[in-house]
Amino acid sequence: MKTASAMVHHLHEMFGVRTRSARVKAIQTFHNLRQKPGEPVRDYMMKVISAVTEAEMLGADMDADTQMIMIINNLNSSFQQFKLDYELNNKDYTLSELMNTLQSTEEILNIKAHGPETNVASSSKPKGKGKEKKKGPMKKKAQIGVKAKPMKKKAKENIKGKCFHCDEMGHRKETIRST
Repeated sequence: MKTASAMVHHLHEMFGVRTRSARVKAIQTFHNLRQKPGEPVRDYMMKVISAVTEAEMLGADMDADTQMIMIINNLNSSFQQFKLDYELNNKDYTLSELMNTLQSTEEILNIKAHGPETNVASSSKPKGKGKEKKKGPMKKKAQIGVKAKPMKKKAKENIKGKCFHCDEMGHRKETIRST
C-alpha cells in the first residue's frame, strides 16, 4: 500500500459490501413506502425525501422521472384525480415542489386526517325493526326549573266493548275513578 489510490482501493474492498447492502436497503425502503389512508401527505413526503436522500448519499443513482412515478403511484386513493392529471400533463416537479402541490391538492379536496371514508353518518342508538313492547313503567325525567303543565281532560267518548279491568260495558280502565 504505497500510494493513496491503493489505500482507497483497499478500503473499498473492505467496506464496499456493507455500503452496497445499505444502498440496496435504502432503495427498498423508498420502494416500499406507501401513503396510508388518512396519513397527511406532508408526513408521507417527508418519509420519501428522507429515504431518497439516504439512498443518494449511499451512491444510489435514480433519475427524477423514476422517483416521481414511484412517489405518485404510492399515494393513497384520495389522490386519484391528481395522479390522472400528472399522467396527462407530464409535469416536472422537484421533491419539494411535489410536496407543496400535493399539500395544496389535499386542502382543495378537503381530505381529512381520517381519510375520505369518514363521511359516514351513524346514529347513537340502533333502531329496532317493527313494534316492540317496552318493559316496565315509563318514568318521565324531571326537568329542573320547569313546572309540569296540568293535563287537559279528554272529552267523553262513546266507547264500545267491555272494560278489561272490571268487565263492564261503556268505559275503559283509565276512566275508572279510584274511591
